[in-house]
Amino acid sequence: MTAYYFPVLRPRSLAAAGRPPQYRRPAAERIGWERGMTILKDRIRELQPAYVPVDPVSRTVYRPGELAQCDLWFPDADIPLGYGQSGRPPVLVMVSG
Repeated sequence: MTAYYFPVLRPRSLAAAGRPPQYRRPAAERIGWERGMTILKDRIRELQPAYVPVDPVSRTVYRPGELAQCDLWFPDADIPLGYGQSGRPPVLVMVSG
């Protein structure tokens, strides 16, 4: 596969590359691709990671102190509990972000 197959593919395929998989097949028709589908699919697979829209979940923003996570930690070693006693009680771990 050589670069001369793709002079026209990059600008016109950018919109198609970021779309969900069900839109890839018609992309050939939208950009006027007349060569093999394997070459087009390989090129779109190459370009797609650079043009996929940001996942809405990763755009969530929290202000300081607005979010907290609580977990229980069960230590492997005995912990001194005072008054000569030791044990392995669960430890509450909290992280505030």
